Amino acid sequence: MQIVDAQIHLWGTGLPSNQSHIQVTHFTAEEAIALMDEGGVDAAVIHPPGWDPNSTEMAFAAVRNYPGRFAIMGSVPLDRPESRARIAIWREQPGMLGLRYGFLSDPARRWLADGTLDWLWKAAEEAGVPIAMLATDSLTEIGRIAERHPGLSLTIDHLGGRGGNTTLRDAAAMTHIPQLLALATFPNVAVKATGVPHYSGEAYPFPALHTYLRQVYDAFGPQRMFWDTDITKMPCSWRQCVTMFTEELPWLKGRDLELVMGEALCAWWGWNRQRDSQGRNFRMKTNSKGKQVCVVIGATSKWQSDGRNTLLAHGHPVDDSELPVGIRWGVGGAVAQKFAQEGFFTVLTTRNEANASGLAAAIREQGGECMIVELDLVSQDSIAGAFAKIRSEAGDPDVLIYNAGYLEGRDLPPDKELLEYIPVEMFDTTQHIACRGPFLVAKEVLPAMRKKGMGSFFFSNNSSSLRGKKRMTGQSLYYPRVMMRTLAQVLTEEYSEHGVHVANIVIDGSIDSPGSRALPRNQNRTDLIINPVKIAEAYYYLHTQDKSCWTHELQLTPFASKPSY
Repeated sequence: MQIVDAQIHLWGTGLPSNQSHIQVTHFTAEEAIALMDEGGVDAAVIHPPGWDPNSTEMAFAAVRNYPGRFAIMGSVPLDRPESRARIAIWREQPGMLGLRYGFLSDPARRWLADGTLDWLWKAAEEAGVPIAMLATDSLTEIGRIAERHPGLSLTIDHLGGRGGNTTLRDAAAMTHIPQLLALATFPNVAVKATGVPHYSGEAYPFPALHTYLRQVYDAFGPQRMFWDTDITKMPCSWRQCVTMFTEELPWLKGRDLELVMGEALCAWWGWNRQRDSQGRNFRMKTNSKGKQVCVVIGATSKWQSDGRNTLLAHGHPVDDSELPVGIRWGVGGAVAQKFAQEGFFTVLTTRNEANASGLAAAIREQGGECMIVELDLVSQDSIAGAFAKIRSEAGDPDVLIYNAGYLEGRDLPPDKELLEYIPVEMFDTTQHIACRGPFLVAKEVLPAMRKKGMGSFFFSNNSSSLRGKKRMTGQSLYYPRVMMRTLAQVLTEEYSEHGVHVANIVIDGSIDSPGSRALPRNQNRTDLIINPVKIAEAYYYLHTQDKSCWTHELQLTPFASKPSY
C-alpha cells in the first residue's frame, strides 16, 4: 500500500505566519524525508507557503532531488492578468499537479463569490488543472462552481474546516460538515482529510473526530477522500497520523484503505509516482482535462468496411468513403462519437488497436477526446489489465456501454442448425462474450459507481435476448444473450438503489453499417434498417434520464416492422 500525504509545507527562511505551525525558520526536504521514512510515508505533495518567497523553488528542488517522493500544488497570483495564460501550460512544469488557494478572507473570498474568478475555473477546466481550496465559508458557492464546470477537479482542504486558522476543537470545529457533505453530489468534488488530529482536544487516536471521518467517507467514498497531515502543525507524530487511519478506523479496510491512503489522490491529481521515480519527466493523464469517462466495450463493428462479417459476406472490404461518419463503425462507433460530442472522454475498447484507429481519428476531428484500449473478453487477465489502464489514464468510468458482439455460428451450413452440431468451443466463445464477459466487466466498474452513488451501465442486446429461439441458418449462436438480459435485470435490482442506472437495450432490427448496407437484401428496404446515430441518441437519453423515472429496458424497432417478443 502506498502512503501519500496530500499536504505538507516546506520552507527555508522566516517563521510561519500561521501560528499553528511549529515556529522554526526552516523545514526542508531533507528533514521531511527523514520523518517520512520514520513514519512509513512514501510520498508527499508540497504546498509552498506564502511566508517564504523562495518556497516554490524549494519545492521544485525537492522534486528533482527525490524523484517520486514529492510533487507540488502551486499557485499563480489571482489579481494579475498575466496569470491567465500560465494555466494552459501549468502542468508542464516538472512535478506540478495543480493549483491551491485559500478563500477564508477577502478579497479572495469575495472574488470567489462575485464571479471575479470565473476565468480561473474555465481555464483550469480546459487545461485539466486540478484546484484545491481552503474555503469554509464558501462551500455552497463551490457547489455552484462544480456544477458549472463538471470537467474541473476540485478538492476541499482540511475536511472543509479552517485548519490552522481556528482554535475550535472537536464538534465545535465541525459545524460546517452538513454543507461539506452536500458537495458529494458533484462527482468532480473530493475532500482532503487534512490534519485531523489538529481539530481534536483529545489524545491519540482522537476518537471524537472518527464520526466525522465516517460521514465524509460514506458521502464521498474512498476514491474522493484523501489522507493527509499538514504535518508541521500536528500534535502527534507522522506515524500516528498514519496509524489513526490504518489501525484505528475499523470500517476502513482493504481496497478502500489503499485508496484513501494515497492511491485515490494520485489518480485524482494525475500523479504517476512510478514514472517520476524512474527519473522521467512528469506526464499528465491521457484524460488531462478531467472529463467524465464513457467506456464503450466493442467500439467497432464486425460490419464496418473491413470487419469480419463484411469480409465473410462480401469476400473483401467495402468502400465507406461516401457514407456518413456516424454509421461507419456501427452502434459502438456511433455511441462513442455521441458521448464524445457531449463532452465525455471516450475509451474505445477493441481486440486490436488498429480496428479503432479510424474511429479515434474521427472523434478527434470532431473536437472530441478519446483513447484506444485493447481488450479481449475471453481473457480475465486482459479485462483486468484493460481496466487498470483505463483507471490510471482516464479515470473511473461514469458510463459503461457493453456493446460486444460475436459472429460464431454464422458460417455453419444449412444442415447444421441443431444444437448437436454446434462445437463446444463455439458455445464457449458465445458464453464469454454474452455472459462471462459482462460479469467480469461489471465487477471492474460497479464498485466505483456504487461508491460515487451514480453511473450508467448499458447493455447492447438483440431480440434473441427476449426468449429462447432456434438458431436459423446464417445466424450467430444468439441464445446465450438471454443470460445477458438476465444479468441486466439482476444488476438493476442490486445497484439501482445505489444510484447506478442499468438498462438492457434491445436493438430489434438490422443496423445500418458499411457491410450490412451493401447486402443485396438491404438495397430496397431502407425503412427496415436502423440508423446507429439514432441508436446512440437513445443511449445518451437513457444516461440523462432523471432518477425518478429510469428506463431499464428499451426496445428499438423500425416503424415498418413488428416488434419482436
